Amino acid sequence: MGSADPEVKNAPETAPLLRFLRWAMPLLWRRRRFLIYAVCMGIVLFVALALLTPNTYQSTVRIMPPDSQSRSGFALMAAALGSTPMASMGLGDLMSSRSPGSAFMAILGSRTVQDDLINRFDLRKEYHQKYYVDTRRALTNRTQIEEDRKTGVLTLTVMDRDPGRARDLAAAYVDELNRLVVAMDTSQAHRERVFLEGRLQAVKQDLDAATQQLGQFSSRNATMDMQGQATVMLQATARLQGELMAAQTELHGLQAIYSPDNARVREEQARVDALQGELRKLAGSQQANGGDLDANQIYPSLRELPLLGVTYADLYRRAMIQETIYEVLTKQYEVAKVEEAREIPTVKLLDPPDYPETKTYPRRRLMVMLGTLFTIICAASWILCKEAWQGMDSSHPAKAAVHELLLSIKKR
Repeated sequence: MGSADPEVKNAPETAPLLRFLRWAMPLLWRRRRFLIYAVCMGIVLFVALALLTPNTYQSTVRIMPPDSQSRSGFALMAAALGSTPMASMGLGDLMSSRSPGSAFMAILGSRTVQDDLINRFDLRKEYHQKYYVDTRRALTNRTQIEEDRKTGVLTLTVMDRDPGRARDLAAAYVDELNRLVVAMDTSQAHRERVFLEGRLQAVKQDLDAATQQLGQFSSRNATMDMQGQATVMLQATARLQGELMAAQTELHGLQAIYSPDNARVREEQARVDALQGELRKLAGSQQANGGDLDANQIYPSLRELPLLGVTYADLYRRAMIQETIYEVLTKQYEVAKVEEAREIPTVKLLDPPDYPETKTYPRRRLMVMLGTLFTIICAASWILCKEAWQGMDSSHPAKAAVHELLLSIKKR
C-alpha cells in the first residue's frame, strides 16, 4: 500500500474512481446471481416489448417549390387557413419572396387539410381518438415537413402502421395542396377569368334569345335576305309590267281589227288579266302592324317589304351584335384561362409517394441492446445503493430524515 500512495497523490482526480471500483466490483461479484437474474428478466421484458411493438412504416414525397413568378396573392392564401403547431414551421418567413415553400408548408399543416384527411381516411377510428383536436395532434406527430433552404424542395414524410395507408396519406396531402391552391387562387388572371365566365353566360343567353326572335320573325314572314329579296321582287315587278304593257298593246291592236268575241282577242285579254293578277299579288296591301303573311301568300308583298325590312334589320343587328360580343369575350376568356394556368403555383412532384417496403420503427435489436444495458445499470445501481444504505450509520442525517418520513406516512 505504501507504493500506491505516491500514485494516489500524483493522480488525485482518479483516486475516488479507483476507490469506488475497488469497493463496487467485489460487491457486484458477490451479488452476481441477482445481477444475472435481473439482466435475464430485463432481456425477456425488452424482447417481449420489442415483439409487441407494432411496425411503423413511412412514405416520403418531395415537392418542388412554386415558381417565383406565380405567387401573386399566394402568401395570403396560407394565412387565411387555420394553422396547427406543425404549420407554424416557416410561418415567420411566409411573406418572404426568398422562401415560397413556406406557404406550401403552412397549407400542408393547416387545420383545413388535416380535417379533410381525417374525414377521408376516418383517422379518428384508426387512431382511436374521439375528438378532432386529438386526432390532429396524432396526425401531426406522424407527419414531418422539411424545407431545403438552398433548393426550396419540400420533403413530406408520413408514418403509419399500415404501409398502404402511409403512401395514400402522403398522396392525399399533395391532392389537398393542389385543390386548395387552385380553389383559393386570388390572382388577377383568376378574377378576370371568373368575370369573363359570368359575362359569357349572360351574353350567350342574349345571343340565343336574339337568334330565336330573328328565326321566328323570318319564319312567319318568309324573310331571309331582305336586300336580295327586295331586288328580286323589283326585278320581277318590272318584268311583269313590261310584259303587261306589251300584252295590252297587242290587245288594243287586235280589238281594232277583230270583234270582242274573237278567240284571239279573248286569249289576249285573259293573258292581260293574268299579268295584272300577278302584279297585284306582288304589290299587295301594306300591313300597318307588320303582321304575319296570309295563308295563300308564299312571300311578302312589295308594299310590306319596307316595314318588314326595318323590323328584320333591327333583329338581325341585335343578333350580330350579340354574336360579335360573344366571339370577343370567348377569345378573352381563353387568354385569361391561359394566364391563370401560368399564375397558379401548381404542385410539381420531384419524387412521388413511395410504397414502404421495410419498416422504419421499431429497431428491435437496438431496443433489446439498450434495454439490456439499462437493466444492468439499474440492477447494479440497486445493489450498490442498497449496500451503501445498509452500511450507513443510523445517525446519519439522510437516513434519519428518511426514517422520519416513513414514520409520518405510516401514521397517516
